[in-house]
Amino acid sequence: MDQKIDLFIAQAVKRFPNAHDAVSYLQRLGAPGLQTSLDALACIASIASCLGKARKLTTGDRLAILIRSNWGPCLAPWADFFLQTVPHIGKETEASVEQDIVDKALRVIPVFLSECRESGSTELVHELKSGFPELPTRISQVWLKLLDDSHAAVELWTCLLDAFFDYSEDAAKEICECVGRVICSANDPEGRDDFAMSCDQMTWFILCIHDQNPLFPSLLHRGGTHAFTKLLSVIIIVPKALHQSITIQKLEQLAFFMSQLIVTSLHRMMPGPTWITEAFDAGLFKVIFQGLKAHRRHRILSTFPRLFRPVFDALATLVDHVNMFLAYPSVLRRVLGSFEHLHIGERDEKLLRKMGTTFLRSWERIEYRVVAIGEIYRNFKESEGGYLCGYDECPKKLEPSQKVKPKYVRCSGCSSIVYCSRECAKRCWRTSHRENCARLERDLKNARPVQTNVDIRFFRAIIRAYLVKHRSDIETQFSAHGQERFPHTRQMAVIDWRQMDMTSSSSPLSWKDVEEDMECNNEENIRMLNGEHVATLSEMFNVVDEDQIILAFIFPVSTMEGGIDRVLADSLDAFEQPL
Repeated sequence: MDQKIDLFIAQAVKRFPNAHDAVSYLQRLGAPGLQTSLDALACIASIASCLGKARKLTTGDRLAILIRSNWGPCLAPWADFFLQTVPHIGKETEASVEQDIVDKALRVIPVFLSECRESGSTELVHELKSGFPELPTRISQVWLKLLDDSHAAVELWTCLLDAFFDYSEDAAKEICECVGRVICSANDPEGRDDFAMSCDQMTWFILCIHDQNPLFPSLLHRGGTHAFTKLLSVIIIVPKALHQSITIQKLEQLAFFMSQLIVTSLHRMMPGPTWITEAFDAGLFKVIFQGLKAHRRHRILSTFPRLFRPVFDALATLVDHVNMFLAYPSVLRRVLGSFEHLHIGERDEKLLRKMGTTFLRSWERIEYRVVAIGEIYRNFKESEGGYLCGYDECPKKLEPSQKVKPKYVRCSGCSSIVYCSRECAKRCWRTSHRENCARLERDLKNARPVQTNVDIRFFRAIIRAYLVKHRSDIETQFSAHGQERFPHTRQMAVIDWRQMDMTSSSSPLSWKDVEEDMECNNEENIRMLNGEHVATLSEMFNVVDEDQIILAFIFPVSTMEGGIDRVLADSLDAFEQPL
């Protein structure tokens, strides 16, 4: 066997002195027939089997040497040929030929591709990327084919796909379609045998998707969040049609495991308000209550209700995540709409307490905050008029008596600025927005939260209401803190959005040093930022704290004329002025 492989490699090196010549030769073959394809697969399988044997019998160094010395002239062109051919071999054809050749190649190709990448040779990796630019696309095509067939080698290819990290953007569309196939198979009574297989497919897919993956933003923009929410709604209720074909115990274990996996992934797939609203449009909270109903139904039929606890613990984390984004009007409106129709009943509450899950506490927290912020939002809407226009010199903003609600338009580039008319949009573009639009559009494309001018104005309305409510407590804390600090210490009082309790009578403040290395973007106007003393951390400093969505910077404590108490009072007085 080894002699045959050595002979084959020697002939390949002689015939193809470099990868370019080998690829050119394969391209000249045009559309090869089935036998040519199988011959190529057999060669690859034989070579890779030899390499795999070397890996088992000797050290990994020998395998790396074999790959490094033979990749360019021999292995690369055959691997390219294989990756182009396999996705297009039909099931009917496969059944009539030597399927074991294809299967063998499917198992061993990832071995030497991975070893090539991990061999430590920068020259080899460079040759791999430059001579094989379509490799990520080819891998994703084979991977998706294996998902459809539920092939035994899908795990190897999942690891390989994850290792290369450079997914094709076209794969995002195909992956969302893959989610759709799972949903259809679960809802189709005739496809009940496909349910378990579909869950296996999605397991590999979900494990492969994470927010550090270049595919991730593309997946979001192609509807991945919506697709995942729909998938959760199918999995968590466990379709009745499946009860006749799968035992309840197996069905529950499969569905609960998948539910937890999908919920965890949904958390990652809602990095900002845009995608949270997509999840709500797909019925996110309705899905949660469907899960409660399914739990009540299945706890009577089996002994596996404990499997629901990790699902609802994951859902609790998801609800807490939504809670963080309630200050965005687009999210708040959808949560308010959901709360009009959904309520945890007495039976549901008993089940949740019996499970010991943290979900009930998370749900109560969001309920309290929704009530308080919902009232602020109603007041905010009544006073909006033309004030929401993002153009500072808007005539309606300068003449508040003309409170005729306009038909707002968004910036067509970044979608982060709302204008009362196209005229204001054009003027703002010429005077200021042109400089920031490209950056904001890039942030949105990279799945980063982008705050609109309406969002920021509502942030300030929330902070205004909060500070007016807690003014006495805040003044007391300021006075006590000012006496404890050195007079020239520069600090800021910070109200953390995560700790803002709109129903409590107290307001805990934290103190942040204004360090020299935290260069302030507009130090002279910190306490009068836009006249209302509120900013996100990224607006105030050249740093970003992703865990803190909103921060209210009341005042930098220092020795200013009039004293701390006087300046603080002036700052708080500003919040009592009408919007």
